[in-house]
Amino acid sequence: MDSSQPKVKLAVVIIIILLVGIAGMIFLWHPATNTDKYTHDATRQKVDVSQSEFVKSIQEGKPVINDVMGAKWISQNLPIKNQYKDSLKEKVVFIPEGKTLQNTKEAIFFDTYYSKAFPTVSAYAKRHADDLQKKNPNGKIKVLHDGDKAFVYQWRLADDNNKTTYLELGKVELTTDGIMAVRYINKGTENLEGQRKRVINLFGTT
Repeated sequence: MDSSQPKVKLAVVIIIILLVGIAGMIFLWHPATNTDKYTHDATRQKVDVSQSEFVKSIQEGKPVINDVMGAKWISQNLPIKNQYKDSLKEKVVFIPEGKTLQNTKEAIFFDTYYSKAFPTVSAYAKRHADDLQKKNPNGKIKVLHDGDKAFVYQWRLADDNNKTTYLELGKVELTTDGIMAVRYINKGTENLEGQRKRVINLFGTT
C-alpha cells in the first residue's frame, strides 16, 4: 500500500474543512457601517422657499441684504450661459450701489439649480469644491457648518503674510425649488473681516 495515500486523504479533509469554515464566515459576516462616509443628506430638511424671508424680501423689492450688510445693494438677474441651461434655473447677483460686476470687489450670487443637476447638497458641495480647487490649488476650503438644514463653507486665498486676498463664503440648502446656493465673494476689501461676520449673519436669515 502506498504510504502517501493517507497523507493525501488528510490534506483533502483539511482543505474541505477550511472551505466550509470560510463559507460559514462569509455567510455570517455583516459589514460594519462606515461612519466616515456619513453625510446629512439622509436627514436633510427641505426648505420651503415660499417661507424664506430672504426670498420674500427679494420678491418685494426690499432685500434683507441692505439691513444686514449696512449699505444699499442692487440686484440684477444674470443671463444663464448655454452650458448651464440644463442645470441652472435662476441666477441673481447683488452688488453695492454704484458698482458694476466689472469693478466691484464684493458680490453676492443667488443660484437655484434643477433637482436633476444636483439631487443632494453633498453632490453640489463636492462639485463646487472640485471647481474651486481647479480655479486655484492654493485656496483653502473650510466647512463652517454642516447640519440638517444647511451647509456653510469658506474658501480663502491668502498672501505670504497670511492676509486674506480673496474670500468666498457659501451657504447651500435643499429647497422645494431645488438646490439653492448663496455665495458671497470678496476680493480683498479693507473691511473684509467685518463683512465676513455680516455675511455669516445674513446666512442666518436666508
